[in-house]
Amino acid sequence: MNLKSKRWVEFGAVMAVFVFAFGCGESSDENVELVEMLEDDRVRMPNDSSIETAPEMSSDMPIVMVDDAMEDEEPASMDTPMDIPMDNRPDETMILRAFDWLNGRFDSSEQARQNPAFFSIQLESCRVNAPEIGAHVLYVEQASMRSLGEPYRQRLYHVTGTETGEITSTIYSLNNPGSAIGLCARDGIADFRITDVTERTGCTVFLTWTGDEFTGGTRGEECSSRLGGASYATSEVVLRADALESWDRGFDSNGLQVWGATEGAYIFVRRDREPVMPDPMPVPAGQGETCEDALSLQDDSLAMEDPEGPYTHRIDGQFGISNDYNPLEASGLAPGCSIVYDALGNDVVYSVDVEPGDVFSFRLTMPAGSAGGLYFLDSCENGTWPDNDLSGACGRAEYRSHGNCDFNDCSPLEWQFEWPTAVDGQPTEPTTLFLVVDEVQTNQAQDFQLEWSKTSLD
Repeated sequence: MNLKSKRWVEFGAVMAVFVFAFGCGESSDENVELVEMLEDDRVRMPNDSSIETAPEMSSDMPIVMVDDAMEDEEPASMDTPMDIPMDNRPDETMILRAFDWLNGRFDSSEQARQNPAFFSIQLESCRVNAPEIGAHVLYVEQASMRSLGEPYRQRLYHVTGTETGEITSTIYSLNNPGSAIGLCARDGIADFRITDVTERTGCTVFLTWTGDEFTGGTRGEECSSRLGGASYATSEVVLRADALESWDRGFDSNGLQVWGATEGAYIFVRRDREPVMPDPMPVPAGQGETCEDALSLQDDSLAMEDPEGPYTHRIDGQFGISNDYNPLEASGLAPGCSIVYDALGNDVVYSVDVEPGDVFSFRLTMPAGSAGGLYFLDSCENGTWPDNDLSGACGRAEYRSHGNCDFNDCSPLEWQFEWPTAVDGQPTEPTTLFLVVDEVQTNQAQDFQLEWSKTSLD
């Protein structure tokens, strides 16, 4: 093998340096520059008796660098079991554990010092606000330790749970990555819209909790790759509190490895802090399913520090595991007060203490492609709604919905609700209402973000 071929072998290995991050094997002129840069890094590494010439990949695993055109390929489909009970979904604490363990600064410098087959790479990730994607989203940036300001991989990871009890990380590439360089070092939490990213279809990683770590990887041959003549890529992952391991490889149509590490997984050691478990997010599994066990809107919200808009509190929540309420008259469910907008998705309920004259402002953000609705119940026992305008139906004063996203804009839904000082000439009293956050038209969303504020007469 000549020197140029050998360097492409090493480049194939460095393309597999982190869990979920290879982006299905795309390549570009920037990747060629990365090979040159990392090769120079190897020459500059400290002289150590444990560092020898990098071993070559076996000759029966040829590496041929080709242009990648993943965008021209049809997205691979995933076979999802449909007969698994909903209550097998992992609870919020387990999702947050995986999210926290992926969050932070890691590098493979220790492994690179011990074995020259591996490069010294830093990975840094931080939480971002992307409610159209999901409640738990990380921005991830990878770079050579020599050139931390010139990352060669930038991604968003959406961490959530599945109906089969697994944790998943769905991968998104950035449409304008240059604007996000160094994002984790900036003040505040960055915002992303679904239009800012592109999902890497088929490259989702599935993780299972084993008692002290998460293990798993991609599934089958759905993650397309054209790097080095590959047909598909795989990733095997181990995630622990203090480190993560990833073994990413590309295979041709005959199942022969054509890129990726051959000696085992990259090992990334946490460098920033001891991992901690954050407080559980609002909407823990099994609570807020109905108004009988409603969560508290006030107590289960996070106060927003220095809010830029009109909203002072926020909930990054999850829907329940069943459809308990529906405004549609023909649904057979409470409150049954509307002739349109079938809220057939799962829902979650919050209790709200109101005083006469209180005005609540809400903004509901749903994942892309999903529609949501907000409405109040005034009786948990009877499932009735506060008919403040005496119309006999829940109109805009009592119910607000995206409607059908096939026809309407599903940007964040904004709604104001007022508890009047009088109805039909009779003064109202302080009371407790029940706010239902519901999915309309479909039943596919897991997460939502609800921002809100309240103004009072006094």
